[in-house]
Amino acid sequence: MIDSTFKKYSEYYDLLYLNKDYQGEASYIDTKLRLHSPRVKRVLELGCGTGRHAGILAKNGYTVHGIDASEEMISRAIHVPGFTCERADIRSVRLGAEYEAVLALFHVLNYMPDSAAIRSVFETANCHLKIGGLFCFDSWYSECVNHLRPETRVRAVSNDKVTVTRIAEPVVLSEYNVVQIKYTFFICTKATNELSTFTELHTVRHFSVPELELFGSLHGFELVNCEEFLTGRPLDLNTWGAFFVFRKIK
Repeated sequence: MIDSTFKKYSEYYDLLYLNKDYQGEASYIDTKLRLHSPRVKRVLELGCGTGRHAGILAKNGYTVHGIDASEEMISRAIHVPGFTCERADIRSVRLGAEYEAVLALFHVLNYMPDSAAIRSVFETANCHLKIGGLFCFDSWYSECVNHLRPETRVRAVSNDKVTVTRIAEPVVLSEYNVVQIKYTFFICTKATNELSTFTELHTVRHFSVPELELFGSLHGFELVNCEEFLTGRPLDLNTWGAFFVFRKIK
């Protein structure tokens, strides 16, 4: 992800997604890797965040190296055997190593600001994969976004130190395949009852299947599977989250 996207947000990232089913998602990803490339062991994760997916995959026998542009995310990354991470830009990083699979999870590609950045991520994946290697990622699906359109949402979470209330206000820019989301946070510190607030504007791009097929073909990939994330159902107008598997062919 772009370093400027998650600043103060990163302080509350794990709390906000405390109930996210990382175990179930990692199991799903494991199944897809084994289905499309049974010998996958070495994995590169682009936009690894705090390493929640990677840590589970590492416990399941994979060796995972994570890349994230956010210093805040890397500083909060979990530490488990088989998982390492470093700060770098996923658009330009070149590690001089080869992997059997590259992952970009939790909408990493959706946070790329323009087509040049997206192409750069595909090129990064290509440079780190062997022929036949997989590039797998999830994404917002354009057909659904334009049909259902995201709505304003409020979420409140807490731990023993703070209560965090997040308001997400989306604006859909259909002509650009983009949703601009204004996040407003209210942070209440329990010990002092002090209230603070901040805002962040996130620009989230979404993709159609033909668009991603074009990006893939420009960088030596073919699309081998696309389906609803976690369920495996065919994509339709109610599919918010899609999962794509590309194979490097050149």
